[in-house]
Amino acid sequence: MVKNSKINSDNFYYKVIGPYMYECSMRLYALIQTLNENKTLRVYFCTRAGITLQHMLDMFMKKNNLVLNVELVTLPVSRLSVFIALIGDSPLYAGQQGSLLFPGKKIKQIINYLHKGREKINVQDYIKLIPKSILTMKISPWSIREWRNFDRDNISNQMSFTKYSQQQKALLSEYFPSDIDLHLIVDSGLYGSTIEMLSAIESDKKILGAMVYFSNYRYANPVPHFDNCTGLMAFSGNVNFDIPHSSVLLHWHLIENILEPQNMSSITSLPANVNIQDIKYNSNTQQVFNYFNSDNNYDIKEVLYRLMKILAIPTKENIKQIYTSQVCNDVDGTLLNVILSQELQKKVKARDKLSHYRVGIINRSLWKPAQRVISYGIWGYMFNLFTWYYKRYIK
Repeated sequence: MVKNSKINSDNFYYKVIGPYMYECSMRLYALIQTLNENKTLRVYFCTRAGITLQHMLDMFMKKNNLVLNVELVTLPVSRLSVFIALIGDSPLYAGQQGSLLFPGKKIKQIINYLHKGREKINVQDYIKLIPKSILTMKISPWSIREWRNFDRDNISNQMSFTKYSQQQKALLSEYFPSDIDLHLIVDSGLYGSTIEMLSAIESDKKILGAMVYFSNYRYANPVPHFDNCTGLMAFSGNVNFDIPHSSVLLHWHLIENILEPQNMSSITSLPANVNIQDIKYNSNTQQVFNYFNSDNNYDIKEVLYRLMKILAIPTKENIKQIYTSQVCNDVDGTLLNVILSQELQKKVKARDKLSHYRVGIINRSLWKPAQRVISYGIWGYMFNLFTWYYKRYIK
């Protein structure tokens, strides 16, 4: 039982994340069974996190002697590869998505990212063919359309990005046969961008999403596919201290770190060879797998409460348990800081000339409650504690 057992750095992933992901697998199994009752269903597990979720689902079914009469498919996609497939035929919609995936970037910058899968094309030679007036435009629906139109009308087939995009779209469409009623895409989360873009590409098909956690974060521009996605363990606009299910939104990289294999790169183009036989995982993920093979029982309310409290009011010991220094953005390859160390804080302060640098540091951190503890010590912990009790019991 998780209840009344001490959580430390040696058993956190086994005693908390283990039952958390076991519960997620059980809910995924129930969802698939429900959707498959009256309609034909095909289930897709996105690379990279989806492959781990499928492995966990397999372990859950094996332990409980369960089966699924549904076709399970590995879908080799990423946000970047699906975005590429959008540009050729839907540049305005692609530009809308691109402004969220590449905020503030210019066309020249994203051309470099989008050519990662075109090994036979020299990206610098391609850039020389595009007018400077287009290259210097910030990404938007209109700038993507201007680039696509120039590319389509002036660049030969071999170099044309439009042709490349349309080829990627055709290869992607082969995964979605028209004789299937429902297509369920399984991924980790957070915003469902990949599923939203796939729904636009395959607009004549019914595409649903099942994610570990899902957040409708765009308050000014709500996610249009919100009703077609399910957050198996977290389904919320933001962190709500009254709803422990939303706890992972405080630090969703914790789950990403568990689900993403160590030796698998993000997909940049199709066709892609995905070898699921030689996948390697870190020791934390192995602890989660060990839980699936155990006979332990759990109280999911207690698990969710503990996870929420650890993420919202972390001690220095908690931070050591689940700290991951950086995560890589699978779209442009940039490194994002989960927590900024004291040394890195000083460098950022000097570089950006921050007067209230600790506040600025916290805003740049992906796990803000932990960053408060690192930056302010006991005062940061007390602020987190006050916020927890105020929002949970007073507000």
